[in-house]
Amino acid sequence: MDLLLDSLNETVKANNDHLAQQILSLRHIDETFSRIGFDIAPKLFIEHISNFGWSHAILRRIVLVRESLDGEDDEIERLVWSAGLESNSLAVTSLIHAYATEQNYLTVKRSTLNVADRGIINRYSRAIARITFQPFAKDRDDLFAFLSEITRCSLVDATILVKFNSHLCELSTYSAIRQACDMLGRDSVVSGLIKNYRTDDRESEYLSFKQCGVWLEYSMVLSYRILVDHFYDASRDVIELLPPALHEALGDWIGSPDIGAIVMQSKVTNHRHEELAELEASGNVTRSAIFNYWLASCIAI
Repeated sequence: MDLLLDSLNETVKANNDHLAQQILSLRHIDETFSRIGFDIAPKLFIEHISNFGWSHAILRRIVLVRESLDGEDDEIERLVWSAGLESNSLAVTSLIHAYATEQNYLTVKRSTLNVADRGIINRYSRAIARITFQPFAKDRDDLFAFLSEITRCSLVDATILVKFNSHLCELSTYSAIRQACDMLGRDSVVSGLIKNYRTDDRESEYLSFKQCGVWLEYSMVLSYRILVDHFYDASRDVIELLPPALHEALGDWIGSPDIGAIVMQSKVTNHRHEELAELEASGNVTRSAIFNYWLASCIAI
């Protein structure tokens, strides 16, 4: 793991200017989303790909637009097909199913993560498809295997994955990676993105939960995913213990919930992101996840 991070740090250092411009380009796209919604001109994506090539980060944004349109956009379809829809690529189809309004997210997540492991034949495609559903690595060994594949996709995707799992890395040792991670995501931008989901519709929170994997580089999304990734799915027999750093972050995020507060309070979390708090209070995803967390805590006691 240390050797992989050393190598990634040197690669980031050697490509620092180009990576910085790519991160700014992704931020510009997100700022456009926050201003006008998800129906944006394909020109932004085409220019980004022309300048920086493909990444899973840009693919996630393209698929989000595709699934948010009322009709079909020829340019968006062309981009999605060129990314692999024609060949039924797992990386593309898994995103389409994840972000589609009518699909059950947990069913899609299970089917994607349970794709048979065929070793080197599909190791890369399984890792790429995992990003939006299960970005947290279980431990350093899992992160090593995950990151080893994602570095083959793009430098920006590898940097996003490291940031998401920084609790398993000592980023102070890797100055170039840390600097790149600091550039990734501004919560003021993602707060604007959240406004695209209506709080007067109880299904909006569920849709935002399904689609928040588009913006994994934002710290707010990371904190939100600690809760929903580990506690929303109540079908698992065993809930895995959180690493201490994530457990502490989760405590700061939700406070000390009790069963009455989950049912009655209009604000169910303890964080400072008002737009997200309103959306959480409008639906059932966060309430369900907090209830499962509360129940797991009671069982542990």
